[in-house]
Amino acid sequence: MKICDTMHVVENIGMEVIKIKTKSEYDAQELKGSSCGYFVIPNSVISASDACDKRVAVFSYFSMRRGLDYGIMFTINSIVKWIGKKPNRHANGINAKIIDTVEYMKDEGYVSFDGNADNVSFIEATFNMQAVSDETRNDGYAVLYVDEVKKIMDYDGDGFSNNEAALLVFAYLRMVIPRRRNNLMPGETSIESRRIKSPEAYDCHLKSIAECLGISERMVSKSIEVLEELDLIRFLHRPKIKKNGKWITQTTIFSNFYKREKGYLLASGKEYYMAEIENKRKKIEMFS
Repeated sequence: MKICDTMHVVENIGMEVIKIKTKSEYDAQELKGSSCGYFVIPNSVISASDACDKRVAVFSYFSMRRGLDYGIMFTINSIVKWIGKKPNRHANGINAKIIDTVEYMKDEGYVSFDGNADNVSFIEATFNMQAVSDETRNDGYAVLYVDEVKKIMDYDGDGFSNNEAALLVFAYLRMVIPRRRNNLMPGETSIESRRIKSPEAYDCHLKSIAECLGISERMVSKSIEVLEELDLIRFLHRPKIKKNGKWITQTTIFSNFYKREKGYLLASGKEYYMAEIENKRKKIEMFS
């Protein structure tokens, strides 16, 4: 793995310009089109286990549809169709769930509009970017790219229809999988040692994800299979082990399929994610 030189800091001292070189782990390739657009989702939205599992999808809709002045114009049907569903106005139908989620977004201060959301109104709302900024400054958050959201919402695999739950799980994993800064800190010279010390992989039980998100463990399991099929994540189910005569389920290790940062692609594919998962596995076993 080569270390790339980048010009990181430029300082003016009198009439002299001093360029300070830093090292970076990866060459950055600029992303194009929808793959370069991204937005953030606060942990408070992702982990709101008592809210509808459509919450990340609705938040994504507002984030991607907001104008330069943060204005949004929508109907409940427009959101329903955007997530790939047919409008259903029955008491337990998809429209009711979206209305509840929109009202949740309003109550939490992420959007504001007059009156209440319903099936007939054309709503003119404002996206509260300041509230999002404040929360992401003080708590965890996920960075999602427009093409990733579209890929999940367009998924049409056999036997799976809750694309919104898959997006919710993806946002959670994107939030908890750690990220190394691309630029090396002063004194860092070995790429391999920093990868071993801080692998970009996360381990937990599927049950823990389910409890945090307020969905079933089965839905988590199906969602990660979909996300892997879409080349968004990779995961490794570690085998059961026997302790004190009892079989114990070990944690699952998760990694992103690729590494993106601020509109740039830094790494992608098997060479990237296999190293991260393997380094995480070794680190777990070292301390277990």
